[in-house]
Amino acid sequence: MRGASAAALAGAPAVLRSVATAVQHANDTLDHHERVRRHAVLPTVGVPGGDELTPTSKLRRRAVATAYAAEIEAMYTGLTS
Repeated sequence: MRGASAAALAGAPAVLRSVATAVQHANDTLDHHERVRRHAVLPTVGVPGGDELTPTSKLRRRAVATAYAAEIEAMYTGLTS
């Protein structure tokens, strides 16, 4: 997968399995209320100093919420406790 685009990697089954496994391992160490219930692998790369990250790589939450509103909404649609 070396040299593959972010979009190609985001749809690759091996990448999706790897991310799901990492999330599961993290969830195993967390209390129930802290666990990740849904996640998405985005087909883009955040660049420090860009729209979604500050120059020091801090997340710009409002920009992320705006840019990925549809993806975020899809994760919450039909979500049950």
